[in-house]
Amino acid sequence: MEDEPEYYRLRRNRVEDWTDWRRGCSIILRTSAPPGATADWLRSEVAALDPTVPIEIATLQQHVNELADRPRFESALFGMFAVVGVLLAAIGIYGVISSMVTQRTREIGVRMALGATRGDVLKLVTASGVRLVATGGVAGLLVSLLIARGMASLLFGVSPK
Repeated sequence: MEDEPEYYRLRRNRVEDWTDWRRGCSIILRTSAPPGATADWLRSEVAALDPTVPIEIATLQQHVNELADRPRFESALFGMFAVVGVLLAAIGIYGVISSMVTQRTREIGVRMALGATRGDVLKLVTASGVRLVATGGVAGLLVSLLIARGMASLLFGVSPK
């Protein structure tokens, strides 16, 4: 009949686990009543059977949110590390280009004295910086590919794709 209550007992991996109710169980209720009223009813019914049984009641949305907490935290943590990594890379690039410009101050002064415009000097510095960044990027890519190949040989069933 449609009005009869139903429940589903979640099975565990081992047969002895799902037959042992003392290890705990989950009951999933679907009802049109408000969650608070259902929770009060469920507590009173369980207390009538055994008042020492601890009960934890949550809505499905609360349970789903709890299951999503760890992946959400991990992605926020990885995002924070990514932002810190990009910030450190930007500071490093700024430091390298600043050092390069400091070392070439006399050359830039001579170029400007001979008629180079501000745009010409900016192109010179930018081209040197792009060369440095490209060289570092290619070197980093090659090193990461070598490390991935080395790690793949250490791990069973993992490819560096």
